Amino acid sequence: MPAIHIVPEDVRQRAAAHASTCTEWMARLEGLKGQVESMLNDELVLPQASGAIRDAYQQFTGSLTQAIHGLENFGEAFTSIAKGAEDFDTQVASNFKK
Repeated sequence: MPAIHIVPEDVRQRAAAHASTCTEWMARLEGLKGQVESMLNDELVLPQASGAIRDAYQQFTGSLTQAIHGLENFGEAFTSIAKGAEDFDTQVASNFKK
């Protein structure tokens, strides 16, 4: 059976990278959505196709949003694992100090 090795602070740093990446990507996605909306209103106005493009783009960005938030969820899970390991260590130490 493999050994368990957890460095909580390192795990937290990597989890924080997930959160910051999520924030960065959501900001970029919002910027792109605004550009597409502007383009469909001003530069690519087609009586039938513009609405279809808008709907397809909204579905696409909705899927991307879910995926990006999945990154955030993994970061939260990693943070929880680090905390759980620390709590376990504290509990074991406490049990032996009695």
